[in-house]
Amino acid sequence: MNLNNKTCPEGSVIKSLDAGRVRTLFPSLYDKLRSEALAISWEKLPLLSSPKYLCKIWLFYGIVSPVCADSVILACGTGITPLLATLGIPLPILASPAILLRFGTEKHLINTLISGHDVEARHARNGDILAAEDFPLSGNTDNVATETLAAIKTGLNGAASLHLRSQSVGQRPVPKDGCPVIGFIDEVPGVYVAVMHPAVTCAATLGRMVSEELISGNNPEIPAIYHPGRLISDAKQP
Repeated sequence: MNLNNKTCPEGSVIKSLDAGRVRTLFPSLYDKLRSEALAISWEKLPLLSSPKYLCKIWLFYGIVSPVCADSVILACGTGITPLLATLGIPLPILASPAILLRFGTEKHLINTLISGHDVEARHARNGDILAAEDFPLSGNTDNVATETLAAIKTGLNGAASLHLRSQSVGQRPVPKDGCPVIGFIDEVPGVYVAVMHPAVTCAATLGRMVSEELISGNNPEIPAIYHPGRLISDAKQP
């Protein structure tokens, strides 16, 4: 499909579409895709189908055509549990709430990152400062934002212009026993899981280890205790 020339040859396969651009160039196609996407029930879309692992996902923001793959890697944090549940596989990944704070500033204040007892912070690409804090038992995130802002202003020179832009609560994935979950799902060949609490911190190392295991079939660097079978077995016990 050639969006620039506004042509769509017979038999073309649309792999991905930007909703805004389609709406501008092909209003009728946009309306059709939107109505179809809203009418689809996720229960009717199996995550996988044997023997080729075909993922067919319809989203309002585009279409992903069927994709054949030897393996499907699930590295979507707390979303792994409901995805595997569609295959009848119980894998308990708990959620730990955390507060993400974004501060605006006129100056560059942090060269790398700060990790202390009272604050963890770094610069985002646009110059804002991002800080993460534990979710309070009281549930009052406004107080946490105020205290964090004060701590950064006190601890950094030139932070007078620092101000809160936004605050949000995210769910950090925590495997039930606290250990990382990395490896193939024995019950469904080709499905691979990679989830842990410090996933972003360990992303580079984890990515290398997982890619090497996918290529060779086994990576001795990944401890056997991390295999997902341990949690799946426990979850299946009455």
